[in-house]
Amino acid sequence: MRTAARIHAAVEVLEAVLESLAARGAEADRVLARYFRARRYAGAKDRRFVQDLVYCGLRRLGEIDARLAAADVATSVRNRVLLTMLGRGDAPVQDWFAGPHALPPPTDQEMTRLEQAARLPADRLPAPARFAIPPWAWSGLVRRFGDRLAEEAAGWDREAAVDLRVIESRLSREQLMARLAEDGLDAAPTPWAPTGVRLVGRVARGRLRGVLDRLAITQDEGSQIAAHLAAVRGGMTVIELGAGGGGKTAALADALGGQGRVVACDVDPRRLARARRRLQELGLAGLVEWAALPADPGDARRQLACRAGSADRVLVDAPCTGSGTWRRHPDRKWRWCGDELAELQRIQRQMLSDALDLATPHADGRVVYVTCSLLPEENEDILTAVLRRHRDWRLVDYRNILRALGWSRIPETAALVPQALQLTPARHGTDGLFVAVLARKL
Repeated sequence: MRTAARIHAAVEVLEAVLESLAARGAEADRVLARYFRARRYAGAKDRRFVQDLVYCGLRRLGEIDARLAAADVATSVRNRVLLTMLGRGDAPVQDWFAGPHALPPPTDQEMTRLEQAARLPADRLPAPARFAIPPWAWSGLVRRFGDRLAEEAAGWDREAAVDLRVIESRLSREQLMARLAEDGLDAAPTPWAPTGVRLVGRVARGRLRGVLDRLAITQDEGSQIAAHLAAVRGGMTVIELGAGGGGKTAALADALGGQGRVVACDVDPRRLARARRRLQELGLAGLVEWAALPADPGDARRQLACRAGSADRVLVDAPCTGSGTWRRHPDRKWRWCGDELAELQRIQRQMLSDALDLATPHADGRVVYVTCSLLPEENEDILTAVLRRHRDWRLVDYRNILRALGWSRIPETAALVPQALQLTPARHGTDGLFVAVLARKL
């Protein structure tokens, strides 16, 4: 494909992504995959060019729209893509509209205004647009980061690395790295999680097929750290609320060392079915009980009530805005609006409260609250609200847990309470995971 055809394809994909966002449909990665399944003629370089252009546009969508408005240019999908191309500067403009599959070229006046939009000084844009932050997240991120917001926002624009979590019941991290080297793949240990391997450069998923069958799972180091903070040991009963795709389920089951069980709960039976197949491939499904919960919150609580006081560990993988995953899923910036945050908070409070009831009354019982969010409204504010109602519970300092595990210190985190852990892409090179561990007061 020529440059012009690639740009045309990016316009079609971005338009499909934005339509899917408006309809609460598939996320950008699925839209891209569907688009190229129907266009087998596109080569790997074509797909990469289009994906990079679309993701760049999604990451900076708020800034792009503000620039177009300031230059009095229509915020069409075409103009968004063209302004993104001007910002990238990696192909001569004369190539953008040459060839049989090119977009209709803009008029000279339109092109002049697009160039003006690209040159507009950033300090003339509204603050949220300058950092490409959606308005609904602005106040929370300012509260979280303060003067460091610019530095942290730059981390969301960097491409995320591919991390693997070794299945320790099968092999060690060193053995996994040796296996990857045999396959011609460069990898390094993750900085903190002892189960993690970080691949160097871009790697097609097909090259990992032999590894991902039974030896490892793809899992960001932040999620690995969250699972380790549960401090699961053999013989324990672990309940996971919000099992989702099964990544943390696999980590928890592996940590049992063949003894104990994980009860994986989710309201979506299709997600549970996919997770079950994933753990069967890894040889870990025998340690997992799968519990599909009713969609109605009251019915779900009644179903969980029979398990009250039964779990040594309860991990709450709460549904959230996903602001901690913006570097991987930039379309999530624009999926939510402020009105929906209140409903998410209600669900988060309820899930954490339910988890406290599930934990064993013994002193060693723990509840681990996890989100992939950077917003205090979904993290510290939830803890404060729940602990106010459950005064017999307290926060456990994550640093004490890491010391007990023999880990080196994780650099300063961005949590607003010192006992909790808030990872960020800029500081830690991980997704923006929030983790808080709760225990009963003695």
